[in-house]
Amino acid sequence: AVGGIVGTATIFTKANATTVYTLVSNSVNHAAIAFGSTTTCTKLYIGGVLGSSADKNVGVQLLANENRGEVSISSTIEDAHIGGVAGYVTNVVSEIHNYGNLNFSGTVKSDEPTRISGTIGRGSNDATHTYTNISNSGDLTVSVSSADHLYVAGICAYNVKSTYNNVVNKGNITITKEAKSTDANLHVGGVFTT
Repeated sequence: AVGGIVGTATIFTKANATTVYTLVSNSVNHAAIAFGSTTTCTKLYIGGVLGSSADKNVGVQLLANENRGEVSISSTIEDAHIGGVAGYVTNVVSEIHNYGNLNFSGTVKSDEPTRISGTIGRGSNDATHTYTNISNSGDLTVSVSSADHLYVAGICAYNVKSTYNNVVNKGNITITKEAKSTDANLHVGGVFTT
């Protein structure tokens, strides 16, 4: 996982078995993030602040964070989660803002879905998690030779059960693909895809 502040955030459990959440808060990334590979990348997590939480079931709290750096990826990917602020985060998220542009060029393989978003690539499947006061002002530019099983959104490219409050996308979303490419599973949303 690659993040401007934290690559992979882990959690720990106290001796009495009480889970303690890791908190990533009050961080601002100004640095550009550039990732390129000539081989297929799987399980790729990239975010302007946080790449991924290590435990996808329990997660990391992400509070009051900003990304102001550009995120650029050039690769063949599958099962990737890329966001202006966080690639993959599963827990409470509040007061996160992205101002940097996000650019992806390459191929998306269809074996596993890939999510690309202005703020959160993939969010939580837990109905108890809330996402509040989130904004994206950066532009998303996606250029692919294959767009099968691709999700692109301004705020969150994949989230099933969580509650969102006061979320705004002001960034432009531009997707180009080769004429021969299929788009049987191409999902695009100004705010969300699912």
